[in-house]
Parts: sequence; C-alpha cells; structure tokens
Amino acid sequence: GKEASLRFTHLSPDSPAVNLSVKHADDVFQNVAYGQTTEYLAVTPMTIDLELRSPTDKDDVILPLPSITIQPGTPYTIYAVGKSGGDPALEVILLSP
Repeated sequence: GKEASLRFTHLSPDSPAVNLSVKHADDVFQNVAYGQTTEYLAVTPMTIDLELRSPTDKDDVILPLPSITIQPGTPYTIYAVGKSGGDPALEVILLSP
C-alpha cells in the first residue's frame, strides 16, 4: 500500500516543548517547541493511538490522542492548539488537505 505522511505543528502558546509519540512506545517527533512545524515523516497507514508527552518524562502524558486514522497516500498535519492552563483547552486537530 501507499505510505502516508505526517507532520506536527505546535501552536499552544503556554505549553512547553512536547514529543509526539506512539502510546507506550517510541517518539515520532521529539522536543517540538511552540511555533515549530516538523518535516513530513513517511508513515504506514493505520489507526494508531498517539500522545503528546513531556520530552523529559515519557510517563508525563500531556494529551492522549486515541484512534488517529492515517489513510494511504495522504499528507496529514497534527496541530496542537489551545492552552495547557487556560481557555480554550489544549486539543489537537488532524488535517489533511
């Protein structure tokens, strides 16, 4: 099957740098700070549980992202928006063009 591609944009002004990671597994992107967008990474199409977590403590999950569905041949951007400690609350938006 055709691979997909994924990148991550950190747009939460009061949040620290984060890792975008596979739940209970490896980091996809590491230490992404506010205002940064990663390069695209080729990924296998699947439904996967991701999470935003602390770059310094992998047990510190900032936001779980359950059941993210990646379709073949599609570029996706995951945006972290909102605020860790305020309104609107921190959330992620998954967009494909």
